[in-house]
Amino acid sequence: MQKYGYLTPAQLAADTAKPIVLHYNVENQTKGLAPYFRTELAKTLLSWAKETDHDLYSDGLKIYTTIDSRMQKYAEQAVAEHLALQQKWFSAHWKGQLPWRDEKGKVIPNFLNTAMKRTQRYKSLVNQYDGNMDSVNYYLRKKYKMPVFTWQGEKEMMMSPMDSLEYYKRYLRAGFMALNPLNGQIKAWVGG
Repeated sequence: MQKYGYLTPAQLAADTAKPIVLHYNVENQTKGLAPYFRTELAKTLLSWAKETDHDLYSDGLKIYTTIDSRMQKYAEQAVAEHLALQQKWFSAHWKGQLPWRDEKGKVIPNFLNTAMKRTQRYKSLVNQYDGNMDSVNYYLRKKYKMPVFTWQGEKEMMMSPMDSLEYYKRYLRAGFMALNPLNGQIKAWVGG
């Protein structure tokens, strides 16, 4: 810019003496509006891009969706507000008890162990330790620092994978979708 007369030598010297400040944010697909919708859309778009030899990130494509940002915002607010209240009631009702019950109200035996066997963590440990269940069980019960969801924001806690599974199995989940019945266009989508 100095070469073409936009900056004087003094301005250039003053600007180059300042430290470079970088405001770097890692792209996170779980932040922003309609994360579940965007995740599903990304799967479709990546498949389409592969079939049509496009690069989603460098070909200058503009992607338009059917999501109505106002409806999406209201839907996310409604789910967060009502689910937080329902969670409070649920937690108070089941305090000190196991909520995983069958239709007769009996505790489902081995519920957490069965659920753990369906996780990628369990499958990886079984593979890593060649099926040695003593090692697998040791690492499933070993505590680590991990970020966990709370209604007050993410919190770091010391938990084992089994503790984490039990913690999350006590959280309610909800889904919400609004679509145009005439053409099937999704207007708002909350939850997976």
